[in-house]
Amino acid sequence: MSQPSGNVGMATMSPGLVLAPVALLAFAGAMLAACSSPPPPAPTPLALAPSPTPALTSTPAPTPTPAPRVVLADNFDDPSKGRLPSASGNLSQSLFGYVEGEYQIKPGAAVAIPGTYANISVAFDARLVSGASESSVNIQCRRLSAAESWYVVNVTPQLGAVAANRIDNGTGKNLVPRQAWPAIRQGAETNHIEVNCVGITISARINGVEVLSVEDSTYNSGQVRLGATGVQATDVRIDNLVVTQH
Repeated sequence: MSQPSGNVGMATMSPGLVLAPVALLAFAGAMLAACSSPPPPAPTPLALAPSPTPALTSTPAPTPTPAPRVVLADNFDDPSKGRLPSASGNLSQSLFGYVEGEYQIKPGAAVAIPGTYANISVAFDARLVSGASESSVNIQCRRLSAAESWYVVNVTPQLGAVAANRIDNGTGKNLVPRQAWPAIRQGAETNHIEVNCVGITISARINGVEVLSVEDSTYNSGQVRLGATGVQATDVRIDNLVVTQH
């Protein structure tokens, strides 16, 4: 009996079984290629037009407020260097003048501080050498000499009181009624007085205590004067005068 040939089995194998592994390899390669493909590019964002820069507007610089400036200071020790008027004629009959390191003012005198001012502070020490209960020292500001108009603060040491008035063409108008204050030293004791005419405010401090403040816009500039009122024997002495412009 003859033996079958060795390549008979290969001849009888189905062609489909031989090609199946090749197809699988092709499919696997396609899948691998699909998985390794780069992702689609991200969408490019739309470019936005830049917002217009607002135009810069310049803010005007505020007007600086002038610093307070001392325009007169006098301790009355040396009349030759003083800026207030000296006594005229006989000293005993004069209404004002330098006396023994102080400045003397009697009724009927209104001693002018040189210059004209809108905003001013006047500070000094004052004592009543002689006089009556109504004798007072007064401080005038924004005085219009031609019109006889001004503001005035009256300090009455014997009563320990102070008041403020406005004079309109020689006629007085009360702004702050006379009122007694414990801060005012009575009799012949010395009081430190400060009167301020700044803006529309007229105010006064005595011995460091504010004793009056009132607003009035009638007058805005004028002279500063120091005076005394009362009986003929009234004798007011002032010292350490300082006048400050604001």
